[in-house]
Amino acid sequence: MVDTQDFADVAPGEPAPYGFDMVVQLLREGKLEMATPADAVQGLRRIIAQLTPEDGGQLIRVDGAIIPW
Repeated sequence: MVDTQDFADVAPGEPAPYGFDMVVQLLREGKLEMATPADAVQGLRRIIAQLTPEDGGQLIRVDGAIIPW
């Protein structure tokens, strides 16, 4: 999950964006982790650099694990 809306930057006491109260609450409680956009791009670039034609048609997580489909 990537924090494209800066939910992690919502200060305590500041209202969460409409409809995202639970997301902000879970982030504050440490029960939800979100990557920054920069970290997500770095991970994707690492995976893409390692791909070969044989990897086509697979779902690959950012950690490199193959997702069975």
